[in-house]
Amino acid sequence: MRPAFVVETGTHAGISAAYMGMACADNEFGHVASVEINNIWVMRADRLHGSLGEDVFNRIQVAHASSLNWATRFKNRTLSPDQDIDLLFLDSEPDLRYKELELFWDRVKPGGIIIIHDLHPNMSWASQPNPDHPHFGNYWPFGEPTFIVQELVKGSLQSCHLRTPRGCSLFYKVSVEDKDLGEATNAIDRVFSRDYMTRGS
Repeated sequence: MRPAFVVETGTHAGISAAYMGMACADNEFGHVASVEINNIWVMRADRLHGSLGEDVFNRIQVAHASSLNWATRFKNRTLSPDQDIDLLFLDSEPDLRYKELELFWDRVKPGGIIIIHDLHPNMSWASQPNPDHPHFGNYWPFGEPTFIVQELVKGSLQSCHLRTPRGCSLFYKVSVEDKDLGEATNAIDRVFSRDYMTRGS
């Protein structure tokens, strides 16, 4: 699978968008849209991407916007009305990421991949509240999964959790081509056994 359209929230310095843009350039196919609320980081990311050459720079667009506002406009097709998402990477503020998933959901293609950074297999649930952030209850730092997110994880998403210190969770959006959920559970292995967004492999 080679993504035609990648969406990232939380550009920061632009490093992850740079790697995804370089992968698209290597593929000679696809582009990246990244959203960042802090204009200083937008300018720094643009400088980084510009230093990587015209082909990479032209494949990455960094938007200065609130991720939730941008996602709402994208959901309503006032942005990129004809371009749905192959790969969604959520890396903005943790307490926004479940909300972003809900807003982007309808625009993620069946068979698409969703990556949520900093998320462990427990979906941020802890047996004890974090005393420094009591307003999150037992779900610091993401907040409690909404009903829609819970239902998506139960039925429409198959998950794979990378055992990194900060956590990183990958989800596969089940497609009608999957004969049953048993086949879909191996979908991530199938996708990533190919050269999916990986340089030099």
